[in-house]
Amino acid sequence: MLYPDEPGNAGGLPRRQVGIAAAAVGAVLVLVLVVVAVTRSGGGDGGSGGPEVAAVTQTVTASPPVASAPGVAPSSSAPSPGPSPGVTGSPSATTPVRRWAGVLTVEGPSSRRDLDAVPPSTSTHAGTPDIRGDWLRTILKGESDARLAVLEPGARPDARACQDAAAATGTTDQTDPLDEGDVVCVITAGGHRVARLVTVLATQTSTTPKLSFDAVLWDV
Repeated sequence: MLYPDEPGNAGGLPRRQVGIAAAAVGAVLVLVLVVVAVTRSGGGDGGSGGPEVAAVTQTVTASPPVASAPGVAPSSSAPSPGPSPGVTGSPSATTPVRRWAGVLTVEGPSSRRDLDAVPPSTSTHAGTPDIRGDWLRTILKGESDARLAVLEPGARPDARACQDAAAATGTTDQTDPLDEGDVVCVITAGGHRVARLVTVLATQTSTTPKLSFDAVLWDV
């Protein structure tokens, strides 16, 4: 560049003005570069922020997975299955059925009573009689593995209580001598019937003892 004070710079600009113009041009170039850089990095005021901004937004809004505690199965929103159609609950225990009630008489060892019969009958077949009398005393003897238990006078056990008493404390042999009021519970030889015998008469004679009972028989 030629300046006025240099040879060959006839009619040129003064050196000071040329320097000022060069500085202004440089400042304009720097400003342009800054604007371009800001525009490319920021994406403008109305833009979405570019890929970097979108990535930040996605990271903030995404819900992190929730880990279950050790040994705890994930909960399920599915409803638990209900009872099957027609099923209303577990079946109840079978209710004892009263089969017979009346006066039962036992006189001596020949009165071998089958309590599984309705009404109780005399039987001599092996395995069928449940009780019989004695020669000299007012006692009951068990037959065919029937179980007998004597309860205190005044007791009136139902079928289940009588069954439990005979099963827990009963004997397959014989009772002690009975008096009026004594109660005898019997589980028959078949095991499916229970008898409650309330002694209403106990007579000791020189020939044949006589026992009469107010009897109730249940199927259990």
